Amino acid sequence: GAGTQRGGLGLCLEFAAREDMEVILSNGVPGHRPMGCAGGQPGAAGGACLVGGSPLDGLHRLAAGSRVLVHTAGGGGLGPPSKRSRVAAMEDLRDGLVSKEASLDNYGIKAEDLGSL
Repeated sequence: GAGTQRGGLGLCLEFAAREDMEVILSNGVPGHRPMGCAGGQPGAAGGACLVGGSPLDGLHRLAAGSRVLVHTAGGGGLGPPSKRSRVAAMEDLRDGLVSKEASLDNYGIKAEDLGSL
């Protein structure tokens, strides 16, 4: 989540079933976003889905060769995003840690600043 201190990044993991199998995937509360603190914004929700398919939660049978994507939640931010250092916000954008949209919406980065990246 956006904040003076940006929340921790989530992970994207891909798993492949080598044989027919059953799996239990627990994503907690669907759509739940970790809270921000002291003016920070919530992080991204986690989830899982079949590659090219529908969301997964609970017990599922997977055929051999099926692939599952698991996205872990991102942490909530700490403090108001408007107080994040401009240098840190630009570094996050340059390093691909935040999107252009998030930089424009949350950190006061201007569209003309994006040309330098």
